[in-house]
Formats: sequence, structure tokens, C-alpha cells
Amino acid sequence: MAEWRGVLQERTAGVAVRLSRVPRFLLIGLFGGLVVLGLAGPGLLGAIPLLLIAAIGGWLLLLGWEQRSGIERLLRLLVVLAIVALAVYKLI
Repeated sequence: MAEWRGVLQERTAGVAVRLSRVPRFLLIGLFGGLVVLGLAGPGLLGAIPLLLIAAIGGWLLLLGWEQRSGIERLLRLLVVLAIVALAVYKLI
């Protein structure tokens, strides 16, 4: 494991544990609200929620990097990059 990934996992383990204790429907509702706000919001108001979703997706991608196969890593990375691209498009 890369040293920086281990440090990331150690420092964010508490956040991951707390998130795992939150009822799933609340996380889905929050995520859905961010998606709606990001897609419907103009300019910066839409880009910020999308970038937050991309940051969370990237964090989860890094946490589970070693448990995923090559194609799973690629697909998840493409999703995160697509969300970032959409956020940048909203800013232009």
C-alpha cells in the first residue's frame, strides 16, 4: 500500500465509521439533494455541490482502491472525473 493512502485511511477512519452508522436513507437523501442542487443550480451554486460529491467519491475510491479490480477502479475514476467536468462546465 502506498504510504500516503495508509495515512489517508488512518486519518479518515473515524469519519468512515461515523458515516457507516448513519441510516442509509439519510445518506441517500442527502446525496440526492446534492445531485439535484448541483444539476439545477446555476453557476457556482451548482458547481459546489457537484465538487463535494466528486470529493466524497474520490475519497471512497481511494479507501477501496486495493479491493477493486482494474476495470472497477477505472470506471469509478471516470465517474468522479465526469462529475468534476460537469462542475467545471457549470462554472464556464
